[in-house]
Amino acid sequence: MWGKREVNDGKEDRRVVVKRVYRASDDDDRLSTSSNVTAVQNRALLEADCVRISLGRKLLADFFSYAKEMDVAIFTAIEFTPAYLATEKSIQVTRAPSVASDLESFDSSGDGITWLVEDKRAAAVIQFTSTLNHKARGTDLQTLTIHSFAHYVFGATNGTLVMADIQGTPATVRGNDGLILFDIMTHTPDGGSGLGDFGMDGIESFVNSHQCNQLCKRLEFDEVFPLELAADVLGPDVTDGSEGGITGDDNSAFSGDDQA
Repeated sequence: MWGKREVNDGKEDRRVVVKRVYRASDDDDRLSTSSNVTAVQNRALLEADCVRISLGRKLLADFFSYAKEMDVAIFTAIEFTPAYLATEKSIQVTRAPSVASDLESFDSSGDGITWLVEDKRAAAVIQFTSTLNHKARGTDLQTLTIHSFAHYVFGATNGTLVMADIQGTPATVRGNDGLILFDIMTHTPDGGSGLGDFGMDGIESFVNSHQCNQLCKRLEFDEVFPLELAADVLGPDVTDGSEGGITGDDNSAFSGDDQA
């Protein structure tokens, strides 16, 4: 579960949204104001989210290039949200962590909670897929493009990556009415890409529920990227009742504040 706060970063009244993880599973019914996620776990999960954003941006650019080479018209006013990590610091001896951090004190190195920082966007959210259901909910060009992009991700990664819970907010993208994607989840064979990664169950959910649209067909995905599991893609399923992703005190992905 995300916790979100709107703040002003001091640059020309620029509004941003900061997010942290309060709960790692919906099985925990404690109030969101009481976190069961440690500061170390929170940072690891946010780093994983930054990786997803960066990977999504790269794959989206590759998808656009592929469609251009195939001379297939798609909706191109789409991009992933810019994002970076920011960690609270003990600037003065008497200073305490923010109330929103849910921490009583800084750690021995003077670090507090880490936040994922994104530009504030419109409140309206367009949901294209859920965590385990990848069926299209519309037939407009924007929706068709998002779902064909999801098929491209699966195929370009040899069936080892599925983008799930695809959602976005309407925004101006390169001078056009477009879409900013955010809070994307992924499924990977070992279930270790972050919150909501259901491992092979998640990958199979895409194979079973994605329905190729006319863009998929024009891009020849049925031949180039068939919807079938690769023989060498094997990995453990997540434990029943778990939402998967990074757990424990694994904070080895990055060593500093990172930008996606």
